[in-house]
Amino acid sequence: MRISIDRTAWAQGSCVTLLLLGLLAGGAAAQGIKVSGPVIEIEPRTFNLGELQQKTMHRVRAHIRNAGTETLRISSVTSDCGCAVAQLPDSVLSPGDTTSVLITLSTRHYSGKITKHIYLKSNDPGAPSAPITLKALVRQIVTLRPLAVDFGTVLLGETPTRTLTVAAAQVERLEIASVVVPEEKLTTRITRSSRQDSTVFSVELTIRPDTPLGSLNSQANIHTNHERAKDLAFTVKGRVRSFFDVNPPKISFGRVGEGRGRQRTVNVTALREGSHRVLAVRCSHAQLDVTLTPVEEGRHYEITLTLPPDMPVGRIREKLRIETDDPHQPEIFLRVTGQVIAAREEGS
Repeated sequence: MRISIDRTAWAQGSCVTLLLLGLLAGGAAAQGIKVSGPVIEIEPRTFNLGELQQKTMHRVRAHIRNAGTETLRISSVTSDCGCAVAQLPDSVLSPGDTTSVLITLSTRHYSGKITKHIYLKSNDPGAPSAPITLKALVRQIVTLRPLAVDFGTVLLGETPTRTLTVAAAQVERLEIASVVVPEEKLTTRITRSSRQDSTVFSVELTIRPDTPLGSLNSQANIHTNHERAKDLAFTVKGRVRSFFDVNPPKISFGRVGEGRGRQRTVNVTALREGSHRVLAVRCSHAQLDVTLTPVEEGRHYEITLTLPPDMPVGRIREKLRIETDDPHQPEIFLRVTGQVIAAREEGS
């Protein structure tokens, strides 16, 4: 049986939507019934690729057929990510003609279940953007956990340790060539896991007792012998502090109207038991008034910094210096910023 449907007449004679027309056309084409107009037919529409390794390339081919009575024109082939690309040799198909689209999927750095799509845009009104779906389960070649090591707040002289785990599938032979970290801040130790698996390693990172005060934020790398996982990157975070902690770590007055003045408060607190004291506080700008108040001597101090009403118009770029008797932290410097604006500029 042959059925010919005039889509133009149908649309003019009724208010049936193009979506319903596409459904009718797709169903008719699936039953071998020829439908008027261009009709795109894709086989298969979904590829279940199973388990794939990370950083590998995989190719599949889908067959395209024009199941309609008019010329099918495929205007573009796109994907929802750069990991999947498609090659289509023929973009114009006469009724009954076939072609194929070659799809290349790169697993890149993905891990776990992934679903990607290729879209064929054409002049088929029932399927103007026909999808092809690719599904897979990507297994990591070499896993590194965690990807970020956070030591938090570390007191000077303490040597906390954090552990990373590096592992590969049993069929892979893995060796760690080196661990690259800031040498002046960390030491490393590589051991095999207690599990009966020679491809699992523990990498211990320990803060050196003489690590300088300040931030630990840096990039680090583990180099392996594996061709597709030679560099395993991770971050190291934390902060090394001495006896006193200062909060906030910098002072901002913001924008202050001329003649108004403003105050800011800084708290200096001991992080551990001891007998150190804050001796004095000085500011690099003579007009900024500084007051040091011992809330609890040796444990908690409050510093008040006052911007006076007669402060001249202009930007403030100064330093606050806190002097202590801690030999590891004799001076603590804080940035002081702000801007005094003329009265006529306040509303602008």
